Amino acid sequence: KYFRLENNEKGLDHHFVLIKKFDWTLPDQTLLAHELLHATFEILRQAGLDLDKKSEEAYTYFFQNLMLKVWSALKDNYPKRKITTKK
Repeated sequence: KYFRLENNEKGLDHHFVLIKKFDWTLPDQTLLAHELLHATFEILRQAGLDLDKKSEEAYTYFFQNLMLKVWSALKDNYPKRKITTKK
C-alpha cells in the first residue's frame, strides 16, 4: 500500500510503500512496481507536473529512478531468494 505523510515539522512530505511480506516472488515484485507507480503519480502531481503526452517521459524516468533506488535498498537489506511465480 502507498501512502503519504504530509508536512512534517520540517515542511516536507514523506512517501511510503508498505508490503507486509516481500519474498522476491514475481507477484511481490510487480506489486512493488504497482505501488511505486502510485508514488510516482502523487509525487509528480504534487510538484505540479500533470501526466499527459508532454510529461510522459518525465514520469517514466522518475519511476525508473525510484525503482532503481528501492531495488538497490531491498537488495542490500533483504536476502534474495530464488525468483518464482508462486505467491
